[in-house]
Amino acid sequence: MGQYTAGELDLLYYVAESSYGVTPTGAQSYGGDLISLKPGVDLVKNYVLLGGNRSFGTVTKGPYKAGFSASLYARAAVDWRTFFAAYACGSTSGLADHMGSFSALIGKKVGAAYKYNMYNGCKISKLVISSELPGKPWVFDVDVLAQWVSHSTTKAFTGLQTVTMGAYPSEPAKPILTWLTAPQINLAAGGLAAFPAKKLSLTIDNHMMGQPGCKIGADSVDYPLDAGEGINEGERDIIVDYTIPATNETYTNSKLADQAVTALTIKVGAYTITLSGGVWEANDLPELKQDLMEETGRIRFNALSIA
Repeated sequence: MGQYTAGELDLLYYVAESSYGVTPTGAQSYGGDLISLKPGVDLVKNYVLLGGNRSFGTVTKGPYKAGFSASLYARAAVDWRTFFAAYACGSTSGLADHMGSFSALIGKKVGAAYKYNMYNGCKISKLVISSELPGKPWVFDVDVLAQWVSHSTTKAFTGLQTVTMGAYPSEPAKPILTWLTAPQINLAAGGLAAFPAKKLSLTIDNHMMGQPGCKIGADSVDYPLDAGEGINEGERDIIVDYTIPATNETYTNSKLADQAVTALTIKVGAYTITLSGGVWEANDLPELKQDLMEETGRIRFNALSIA
């Protein structure tokens, strides 16, 4: 078998779960174009010393942990909110206290054949939407917690579940979302004004944790799982990090005065994210030097809407 190479990592597809951890058999939906994906699977082995030997005598396992971290592009032909906002914010229009779950299918081409991994009971613990420069792609980074991961050479899986995942959708048109609209900022209720960011990221961190539990799989094997009973939402962080050219004292003075950041708007594709209730997270001031100067900053918000 040849080495996996560029183009052999498939798109990310998913299907919404009605019951946590139970993978539906209906048609799948497009999630995004994978740039990279790092599985986070840990059997949590404990090496136990027994009498008569200084080396371990037996190994216990569990609770099993599963999930992945991934970087993706989103295609302009698909509403990015349907996956990223719905599962990281709780709604396509803004924030909710509880997130839904989904099953994700990751495919790798091997010649004309495929190798698949299916993650069930997925929730997005952390989402970062970022771009390096105006005109560059929006990159969606997700940290996903899952209940378990299975592997197969087809879309039929056995193990914790016996399930055949549904058909792929038609592949969307290829243009991807890029940063095309300047953000705006409202300092101390003074009204929206241009915010000349050259680098921008929005982080929504749900600080999720698994609720451990034991399950008997469809294969009659015992599965001690870190997310056996679900995944719970923790304290939520909403943070914007930015870099802008240092051209005046507007933001330096705002930080020194610890002004409220009444609102900040970021347009991603056809939809505008409006952040409100902001405070300066760090009052670090720009470095002064005999060169072009820039400043970085971080703003923490307590509300978010999308329209």
